Amino acid sequence: ALSLRETVIKGEIKSSLGLSNIKNLEPKDPNTHVIICGDHDAPGSAATKALEKSVHALQKKGFKVTVIKPDKLGEDFNDVLKIKGPG
Repeated sequence: ALSLRETVIKGEIKSSLGLSNIKNLEPKDPNTHVIICGDHDAPGSAATKALEKSVHALQKKGFKVTVIKPDKLGEDFNDVLKIKGPG
């Protein structure tokens, strides 16, 4: 969340403080499109499975959910910020 705040991205940014907490997010507006900026963890990893569970939980609540990740395996958005800048 802190890395995203340093960029030109507009909108409300929240941190879940852990993958297991993402499903507990409750946007005020039920029409909110939730965009999860995840780490690029290995497919099938525990982290990827936890993220998938959270996405399904939010979708069951009626939210539209999109997950974006850095291009390279093992990177997070802080890595992207350091490499590409806030641009």
